[in-house]
Amino acid sequence: MADTLQKEIEEAQEKLRSIDGNINSLNGRLPGALKRRNPSEVGHEDGKFDNFQRRSLDGRRRESIDNVPAKRTRDDFGDDFEVPKKSLASQVVMPAIETKSRDAAITEMRDKEIKEVKQRNRRLFGSLLVGTLQRFQKDTKKIATAEKAQAEKVAEVEKRLEEEKRGDKEKERQERAALMNERREQEKKLKELTRKKALIQYAEEKTNHYKRLQNFIGTKTTPTIFFLPAKHTLQSLELLKNSASTLETLIEARKAELERDLAAGEREREEEEEMKEVKSMVRRRGDDDGINGDESENEKEEVEEVEKESHVEVRLEGEEEEEEKEGEMEIKLE
Repeated sequence: MADTLQKEIEEAQEKLRSIDGNINSLNGRLPGALKRRNPSEVGHEDGKFDNFQRRSLDGRRRESIDNVPAKRTRDDFGDDFEVPKKSLASQVVMPAIETKSRDAAITEMRDKEIKEVKQRNRRLFGSLLVGTLQRFQKDTKKIATAEKAQAEKVAEVEKRLEEEKRGDKEKERQERAALMNERREQEKKLKELTRKKALIQYAEEKTNHYKRLQNFIGTKTTPTIFFLPAKHTLQSLELLKNSASTLETLIEARKAELERDLAAGEREREEEEEMKEVKSMVRRRGDDDGINGDESENEKEEVEEVEKESHVEVRLEGEEEEEEKEGEMEIKLE
């Protein structure tokens, strides 16, 4: 913008100089066009004489015919020459007065023209300056509008980029949270499967162990000792049958315990799912309704009560398992 304005100023200055040159050339032609040269002035340096007074070749001042007295003129010229009359020669001096008034008129006309030229130049310069200022104001407003529009666009782009960045961060956070939840679920699932596998392996080992012991006779004393006689009798066969029946009861009890353990694990998993749903519901309710501190405390109390109930159920299941184990021990003692 500054370069454009400077260029316009230079163009205006150049135009102004051109106008001034035209004015100066016009003022210079007027006096030259109105000047008149006397043919008698040819050959002199300046071509001007004061009141037609001339000097002779010897340097003495020559007087005009009008200034010489009539008597002296007659004495000088004698009878052979006629004394010139002041008929036509006396009127030769009149153009000096006319020339002077003409010079004054020319000067006055030139001054008037100069004044008009100055006024015209002033008007031109004023209009040029006003036009330049108006153009500058328009350009300034245009630039301000363009800068404002550009600033708004930049702000809009920055806002969009910020929103995209925030959205990307939120998306990344959600993806990270989803991956973490999935990872926790997989860990829980893996833990549950490992627990179930351990229970089944333990139950199978116990079952196989009991099945192997069915071929032996168990004592009623503790610790139980299993033996096999070299040769069976009716009594030893009866004892073997009773011992095998007792071990079969232990095998069935072991299977039932395995089912209870698996069911307990399933219930625990379901309880965890319920706890997870309750927590997510509380979180959604807090996000949607903007719950206050009391409501959040109530929700926390509800969650804690559910957890306590789950712990009580687990404790009861543990007590039942202990009672079953005690029953197995009684069976072994029998």
